[in-house]
Amino acid sequence: MDLAQIKVTANEGEWLPIYMPDNATVILHFFMVGRDSNECKEAGKIATANIRKSKGNMKPEQIEADNKLVVAACIKSWRGAKDGDPVIYAGEELDCTKDNKLMLFDKLPFVYRQADSYIIEDENFFKV
Repeated sequence: MDLAQIKVTANEGEWLPIYMPDNATVILHFFMVGRDSNECKEAGKIATANIRKSKGNMKPEQIEADNKLVVAACIKSWRGAKDGDPVIYAGEELDCTKDNKLMLFDKLPFVYRQADSYIIEDENFFKV
């Protein structure tokens, strides 16, 4: 195999459908870059700096909060369940901002878990 044929899309991004916990109903889509992307690396550096500042004495909640920031940084855009649909929460259309991403992660933890799982899987950002 010619290794030059492997296309890395970690910086370009891929659409991830987010499912209800039933794994059957798509509720929205995230356009995500991978853990090897510049955005994810930068957010990871901040998380690492926080660990160093705490001298390894971080509480689990702090570690999870830092990881949520990394995952949020990897979401470049979003859309509703169907292409062109906005993302709506409590009757309000949400822009794809850091605060709105973190709010969704807190209100709907399964959304965070799906996004977190997606960015760490290399297979999602490599094509042959």
